[in-house]
Amino acid sequence: MDWLFYYLSTLTFCMLVVFPTTGAFRWRHLAGDSQLSGCSEDLHSKVLERLPKFELHAHLHGSIRYTTILDFLKTEIEMEKMKSHSDLNDGIELSAELRQWLEAEKRVLQLTLQDSDHGNANKPFDIFPIVHKIIKRRDQVQRIIREMIIDYSRQNTVYLEIRTTPRILADGTTMKEYVELLVKEVYNHNLKLKEGFEKTDQNANSSNYSNMLVKLILSVDRGRKSNEAFEIIELANNLAYYPVGLLTAEREKVIVGIDFSGNPQGGRFPDFENVFIAARNMGFNLTIHAAEMKDLSIIGQGEKEDETSFILDFK
Repeated sequence: MDWLFYYLSTLTFCMLVVFPTTGAFRWRHLAGDSQLSGCSEDLHSKVLERLPKFELHAHLHGSIRYTTILDFLKTEIEMEKMKSHSDLNDGIELSAELRQWLEAEKRVLQLTLQDSDHGNANKPFDIFPIVHKIIKRRDQVQRIIREMIIDYSRQNTVYLEIRTTPRILADGTTMKEYVELLVKEVYNHNLKLKEGFEKTDQNANSSNYSNMLVKLILSVDRGRKSNEAFEIIELANNLAYYPVGLLTAEREKVIVGIDFSGNPQGGRFPDFENVFIAARNMGFNLTIHAAEMKDLSIIGQGEKEDETSFILDFK
């Protein structure tokens, strides 16, 4: 269990040193102060880059590379051209669906370039539907999570929790198959991590091994119905451990938590309370998005307290 001790030690270090340091740097950087304790911004960035990090709030579709989005769009255009046996330059009439993809590309570019608008609470909820429209196949989901793991590993992340809302894909992939795919990808990555720690030769610390442990969190979208939320936690309960068919002690728990997220203008947490009580009884940790909008401080009809207070009082 030496590798587990390593992570616990790293977590302690991060709580005491990394988080306060990075927080101070971010706020002073936003304030326009490029000097920190006499160090240049470039030097301090390099120091921060080398520090171990814990990422506890990484959305799968929110971590997709922009270049990957464009690759997916390009592939769809090529497929459309093959279907028509013609070329776009020959006056081919684009399908309505393809036009939507092209508009999505423009919209993603627009949202990406609006740096001054990053504080807009509605912005993420403009981006996610666009990305979901583009991601239609299981091979695309597989590419996204693999690239995501690589990208966070390169930032010297040592613990990564990936959260995602299970969904049905256009290629016929079910929610169960969607979750199974992600569980398998995370397990295979962690298996390589474990093998790296168990090696006693010099290759154990080589670049061939990522020092990052990855886990999954399944999200319940507050904008959907509670019966689907129950389906999601049942999927989590059935697929949390991998590989299947082995005793629990011989498997890894890949899915470690259930999340409450989505557009805050959607459903309210009291409508999903029973879902999260059930999830907790299944042994899952809970992570809940709260106080994201001022309107959430308003007491809803038939409710005794506002949603944020309700969440804080949730037992």
